[in-house]
Amino acid sequence: YTSGSTGNPKGVEIGHQALFNFLLSIQEKPGINTADILFAVTTYSFDISLLEFFAPLISGASVYVASNETLNDPVKIITAIKKVKPSIIQATPSFYQLLFNAGWEGNHNLMVLCGGDLLSEDLAEQLLKKCGKLWNMYGPTEATIWSSLKQIVNKKEASNIGKPINNTQFYILDRFKKLLPIGSSGSLYIAGDGLAKGYFKDSELTNQKFISNPFKQGTLFYDTNDLAIWNNDGEVEFLGRNDNQVKIRGYRIELGEIETKLNTISEIKQAIVIAKKDTNQEAFLVAYIIKESESYNEQKCILTLEKELPKYMLPYIFVEVDNFPLTPNKKVDRKALNQREIIKNVTQEKFQYPQTELQQQLLKYWKEVLNYDGEISINDRFFSLGGHSLNAVKLV
Repeated sequence: YTSGSTGNPKGVEIGHQALFNFLLSIQEKPGINTADILFAVTTYSFDISLLEFFAPLISGASVYVASNETLNDPVKIITAIKKVKPSIIQATPSFYQLLFNAGWEGNHNLMVLCGGDLLSEDLAEQLLKKCGKLWNMYGPTEATIWSSLKQIVNKKEASNIGKPINNTQFYILDRFKKLLPIGSSGSLYIAGDGLAKGYFKDSELTNQKFISNPFKQGTLFYDTNDLAIWNNDGEVEFLGRNDNQVKIRGYRIELGEIETKLNTISEIKQAIVIAKKDTNQEAFLVAYIIKESESYNEQKCILTLEKELPKYMLPYIFVEVDNFPLTPNKKVDRKALNQREIIKNVTQEKFQYPQTELQQQLLKYWKEVLNYDGEISINDRFFSLGGHSLNAVKLV
């Protein structure tokens, strides 16, 4: 099952041949052999866990499966890594950022496989300095885990997703399904042995996303809805989503779904949700609100959303506006909203300065972790000021 961009996971039917093709390709490149120890950190409900379980199994390598108790505490993860001395770890960028925030010093004998979300230049730089090899992995569940990979040797390559794995083809096309030349951005389509059979009990969505491949008669390719571009080295640069989907810490999220939930709240006239990035390229959700009545209350909105949506789809920063910027076609200009500086929400309650020594110490740490220069009341919420699970770990 995919994470589900609308909060409703979709079943993806993967055949044994597709998985076998993937495992043999990974065994060859980046490569795994009998001397390797893979440190497995992924829950088995996430498709990338199949690499962790089966790639070592077919190669005579070893797997250390980290317990839930270990994975709930980044300090325990770091301790376990030092003890096990693994040669390979596969995880999302947010996992590695979590470790660095908790003081991880890396390991120059470690091969890092990084995928499931955008690799930022900042994180790439840290991994290159503190670990051995760094591989950027890309692929949707619908094409069986990872469809392409690239060894990163320079932080400027962070958006490079490399070349397709074995028996896999990439096509970058314009809106007429015509091939685009090097240097022209277009929609990315994937074909080959890794394609899923379709979506479980959803023939309509299957027919919409798995379509006839005009370049190889009798075969299908998958519409990723991602934007990409060929570079001069025959590799693919990832440019982001081609629709209103984003990825937050590995989860695919449909922003329209969050907006729909917000717009059902009677005190809200209209809501637009965007994903912004902080200085570390960590994405977070911001809800821009035009209120319907004076009884609008941000905290009540968050509580309502918590009943309707999973945690990873909750915006914790709410910004009240009188109106939204519009494009010449009179559509909401999301790009203009994204470029606005966020004025973080200080408490609407009576402002209270920190009094005790502990409160003053916490104030100092909050400002440092949140990179926030303004005044903070003891009634303020960490998340409303830009906090999220990654910098919460740094705060701890």
